[in-house]
Amino acid sequence: MTKNYDNLRQELRAFHPEECHELCRDPEKIANRDRMAAILNDFADQHPGANAAVLRKKLYHVAAEHFYPVVFKNSPFYFETGINGGWAPGGIGRWLAEHNDKIKLEVPEDARRRFSAMNRNRFALCCGFFVDSIHHLPPFTAVLQKGFKGLYEDAKAAASKARTDDERDFIAAAIAGFEAIPVICERFARRAEELLASTDDPQQRRFLTMIATHARRSPWLPPTTFYEGLNMFWFCREVFAELDGLSCFSIGHPDDMLYELYQQDLAAGRLTREDAYDLICRFLIHADCHENSFSPVVKGNDHEMEIPLTLGGCDSQGREIFNDITRMCLQAHRELDLVFPKLHCRYSAKSSSEYLQLIAKDIYAGRGVISGFNDDAFIPALTRGGVSLADARRFVCTGCWDGNADSAGDTDTANYFSLARVLEATIYHDPEVEQAIDFHFQPIDDAQSFTQLRDTVYGNVIGLMKKMLADYTEYGKLYVKIAPAPFFSACQDGCLDTLKDIYAGGARYNFRVVTLAFFANLLDSLLAIKKICFDDHACTLPQFLAAVRSNWQDADDLRQQALHAPHWGDDSADTTALARFFHDSIFAEVSKLKNNRGGSYQLASWIYREFRFWGEKTRALPDGRRDGDYLAQGLNPSFLHADTLTTMINAISRLDHSHFFASNTNFVIGRQHASPDIIEALFRSFAQRGMHLLQLNCFNREDLL
Repeated sequence: MTKNYDNLRQELRAFHPEECHELCRDPEKIANRDRMAAILNDFADQHPGANAAVLRKKLYHVAAEHFYPVVFKNSPFYFETGINGGWAPGGIGRWLAEHNDKIKLEVPEDARRRFSAMNRNRFALCCGFFVDSIHHLPPFTAVLQKGFKGLYEDAKAAASKARTDDERDFIAAAIAGFEAIPVICERFARRAEELLASTDDPQQRRFLTMIATHARRSPWLPPTTFYEGLNMFWFCREVFAELDGLSCFSIGHPDDMLYELYQQDLAAGRLTREDAYDLICRFLIHADCHENSFSPVVKGNDHEMEIPLTLGGCDSQGREIFNDITRMCLQAHRELDLVFPKLHCRYSAKSSSEYLQLIAKDIYAGRGVISGFNDDAFIPALTRGGVSLADARRFVCTGCWDGNADSAGDTDTANYFSLARVLEATIYHDPEVEQAIDFHFQPIDDAQSFTQLRDTVYGNVIGLMKKMLADYTEYGKLYVKIAPAPFFSACQDGCLDTLKDIYAGGARYNFRVVTLAFFANLLDSLLAIKKICFDDHACTLPQFLAAVRSNWQDADDLRQQALHAPHWGDDSADTTALARFFHDSIFAEVSKLKNNRGGSYQLASWIYREFRFWGEKTRALPDGRRDGDYLAQGLNPSFLHADTLTTMINAISRLDHSHFFASNTNFVIGRQHASPDIIEALFRSFAQRGMHLLQLNCFNREDLL
């Protein structure tokens, strides 16, 4: 079956780069970007006082006038802007952030230095300049319901409400962004017509004719067929990258958003199930060919395309979504042996067994491509933050781990804070680092009780975190002057009412998420100190810390005691009490704060590749880690411990998960101990315990060898 799509794969891989951060292989596309940048540079030189909104408006005009469409003969979809979906550098939309780099100097030097030092020294990771500027959810629902034309008309109607120069500049730029869309669509149609003259292949001619016909109407007008709906997902992901420089990390929720169009097509005879399956296969293959998934995993080549597809869950009325589209997407992903798109499968404790069995059988077969998003946790988390129940029920999964309200907000999610690094800095006194981040870590060497030691470490954690968030709140407000996104913003509910950009808090929902990274390493380290130094009195605290600082050299006995101390995941009373202390205390402090957009700060516990890359640079800790060992993932127990799955699930569920916006847990199970029925039961148990995201990997030794 996969051979049916060899021509498409070859065509895509000839265009896309080897590695996900590189540019496409089409030199003319890159040269075209350079020509547009030269035009914009000349305009900026001639208008030195132009603000970011005015420059963005000019960018929209230039991008439309010089748009270079990329059409593939073996695909019916039209969307490719050619610069790798906003993830790789180079799209013209990013010109504005590059040009306005000097505006960053408006932030006081000490704050800029502190921000850089926090990231450089692995205390924090912020994917932008005091904001997360790259993780965005396209406004699929808005475009599906109104088309860009309807949203354009809304923007024109809102223009009369503008009272200030900022409001007038915002809405004028947004309108220019919408006006670029029919021009871009027309370019796709013309390119398809040009390619028709160069092929006699019946299938290629059919696909190119589809593009030439449909590009002139959708998504400028709302999609009216299943095909147009699928194309709209990719088009939105790419066009906001091209025009607003945004990395948009989702290609939609097709079994919810497109099921009605699918049924209408079947009833009208416009589509057969076989036709729909072929469209889905080609739709998904585009995601898997943005890079070479078979190249070695090395530092710098992280194999991350951030292209998730949402399946399952429920509709706005709470009814389960599981239909033909769900089945076909899962089937196509399996039969085509895809890595991307990432399958973000929403489910609940009450999900149908057929649905969970389809997922479980894939996992049991060793396909580690599915993330299970628990509706029973995600929906309440969103409503607690002020999202309406209807919007929360229809959340779309984005990025790595989170679920967001579609077309009604723009959640700022990539803000990592390393609990393990704070502990490391507490143990290993480094005046230069403290000076760089403008924070002094109180030492623990002279602690006379475990409570005193615990409170000192907590004081260091919350003190540095609040200092970091104060900077994010104060200086994150500046980003709207650097790289606003008025076109994207005008598609979000709320921004046309406020006449404000998303970066200025114009959308209806304005969360900002801070993830507590390496929770297990912090807990295990403190529990080891408690057990060895304060409970058993096996050695003094200074002696134990000396062993840690020596990377456990000539101290293997103490290290073994640390490894056998209570630890996160053992479901013991001591561990649970300490975990709740840190989690609940941090939540109590952070939940009081307002972010740079006027919304709330939310806690999460997820981690991406930093468990490896940061771990390689982290020195030995009291939990028994040696220099450079990996750190813990998400809410997982440390790699140094192995408890039963039920014990770990029970342990993790002891936390108050209502204090989390989201969290992820990754379990690896041996196939000899598993079955699809057991995997289904694990998902249900996880959901019943109120946790957020479960990722299961199932292998045997032979697979790995």
